[in-house]
Amino acid sequence: MAAAIPQRDLCARLGGDEFALFVHASPTGAPFELLGRIQKALASPMELKGLPVSIQASLGAARFPKTANLLGS
Repeated sequence: MAAAIPQRDLCARLGGDEFALFVHASPTGAPFELLGRIQKALASPMELKGLPVSIQASLGAARFPKTANLLGS
């Protein structure tokens, strides 16, 4: 997943299996392209100690301050 995230952005583990990604301002469609790259990276076949592992993820996006203003209304 780290390879799918630009270096200037931040990925933080919130706990358990929850993560937050903080990205810098970008063109309108760019966050969704990033989510697509992350989802593709997670869907790639992986092995853990020789055993095949498959991962499913739910992804979403919120824009600041636009989305934050809706929460404050």
